Amino acid sequence: VKNRIHIIFLCCCVIFGCILCKLGYEQIVNHTNIMEKAMNLWERDFTIAGLRGSIVDVNGEILAYDIPSTSVMVVPAQIQDADKTAQVLSDILEADKEKVYGIITKKVSTQKIQPEGRLISDDKARALEELDLPGVYLVQDSLRNYPNNNYLAQVLGFTGIDNQGLAGLELQYDEILSAKNGSLNIPFDAKGHNVELYNESYEAPGRGMDVMLTIDSHIQDIVEREMNNLMERYKPRSALALAMDPNTGE
Repeated sequence: VKNRIHIIFLCCCVIFGCILCKLGYEQIVNHTNIMEKAMNLWERDFTIAGLRGSIVDVNGEILAYDIPSTSVMVVPAQIQDADKTAQVLSDILEADKEKVYGIITKKVSTQKIQPEGRLISDDKARALEELDLPGVYLVQDSLRNYPNNNYLAQVLGFTGIDNQGLAGLELQYDEILSAKNGSLNIPFDAKGHNVELYNESYEAPGRGMDVMLTIDSHIQDIVEREMNNLMERYKPRSALALAMDPNTGE
């Protein structure tokens, strides 16, 4: 019996020693790795859009560029009154209340309200900022702008909702024009409360490279104007106009 007790005691000591060694290893040797995993669980990542590079003509005249804008992001765990918040957001963003309510009550860490909450106007952003709703954040986004409207539209192409090139030069030189996004990481606990023990971390967004074309805007203006005049001059007339024209001989 004594031998069995000694054996059990030794086994317990070995198991206890292994547990202590494991704890010591994790807390001393593997401490950095554990803290990184913990921060990844705690932090909420707010993406800050970088500014896409501009497209300019041979004289440096801007044909396409990015305008800093604002989008709405929510942290569902921080929202105190979901019904009231959904009503306010739907009124300001001109969105359906039930849709907004479904978004802000999702079991996710962060969620963007889109499309109504993307690239909102300055007035809407200012209204939300003044209300300072719990769990509602305004994050930097970017909007592609073409100052000359339809000028060289087929050549320049266009970008998608995430500001990636989808057609024309925007697509062809997407890797050059694209910018690295930044981020704002805020530590929250499981209930969505700020963890004051750790500081917020900020990674600044980048900016894409500009692309200069061989196109001269002044010459292109003349060509497009003359082409439009030519099209207007030789535009096919309607059947009614032809019937009423005495020169047609009918």
